[in-house]
Amino acid sequence: MTSLCPLKPADIADVTQAAREMLEESEWQAFGLDPAAVEAMARRVIYDQDKPRLGVIARGRDTAVCGVMVAEIDDLDWVLGRRAINVFTFVTHQRAGSLTGPRLIRSFLTWAHSHRVDAVEFGVSSGVRLQSSDRLLRAFGFRPVQRTYLMRSEDTDGQGKHPRSPARKAGISARHDPS
Repeated sequence: MTSLCPLKPADIADVTQAAREMLEESEWQAFGLDPAAVEAMARRVIYDQDKPRLGVIARGRDTAVCGVMVAEIDDLDWVLGRRAINVFTFVTHQRAGSLTGPRLIRSFLTWAHSHRVDAVEFGVSSGVRLQSSDRLLRAFGFRPVQRTYLMRSEDTDGQGKHPRSPARKAGISARHDPS
């Protein structure tokens, strides 16, 4: 059985390791991990009281980390209302397809609803297990409203065009030019 516990200072190294594992399998792996930023994120969850934050760590019977969830509540960027948003969610490769992910999501939803938010947003930006993540989130009642597209800056020519893209060949810019 997996246990879910609030993040504590002793968990920070495990959160950093989970971030490392998540990065290794994601589309973001070329960027490298910033352990100081991960530690700062964990410390904000544990210590800062400037806004509501959730930090949950999932551990198996052997106390090995199975998953991590970090979330926060903030104002919506361009409409009235407050949202709960997952900042960092990871389930180890070995636990993919287990109940770890659903239990983390359920704890996130319970927490979000206790804070009476107007919307709950869950992003999947790793680029892995997208179909199973989609099925799971839809089963919880989420519906897709946006997509995340990734292009590394080294893959462009500095003008918003990929050197091998059909848009570049057609003279189409990623930027809108009304002239």
